[in-house]
Amino acid sequence: MENFIKLIDVNIKRKDLSSYLDVVKIAKDNIFTNPDICIESCKSLIEGISKTLILELDKSKRLEDIENLALEKLYKTAVEIVDKYNDYFETDFAKRFSSIVQIIGEIRNKRGDISHGRPAPKHIESDSYLSKLVYDLTDSFLEYLLKHFFDIEFNEVQLRYSELEEYN
Repeated sequence: MENFIKLIDVNIKRKDLSSYLDVVKIAKDNIFTNPDICIESCKSLIEGISKTLILELDKSKRLEDIENLALEKLYKTAVEIVDKYNDYFETDFAKRFSSIVQIIGEIRNKRGDISHGRPAPKHIESDSYLSKLVYDLTDSFLEYLLKHFFDIEFNEVQLRYSELEEYN
């Protein structure tokens, strides 16, 4: 996830997302040794980045409003909001990834080692090639999403915010 990490580093003054770097390290360190921890970490990255972008770009939303949304819905909402402010974002293409996001969430729910505290022995484990694929896909799509997020002029967000009569 080198490009994803670079994007976070280069834009740290604009929006500090450095807390996600620990999760990236966990994902990378576990690709081959603990594939399900890698997949669970990728799911967490998608979820966290999606929530962050939604809350950053839609000032009418609060964490309580989105906290219980399904992973796929969170990701789609983040994509739609980035599209609203960035004309160069390929929304239809990015939205298609939501099917993969949903499957990542399902795999994590069935096989995750951390959040759900599975009994031993595990009955199903992911293989390292699947975790590597999930890691690489997560890297590519989060890089694409964040790049277009960071390209947004934030004064534009404030201008559109003022147009929200219902909220104001």
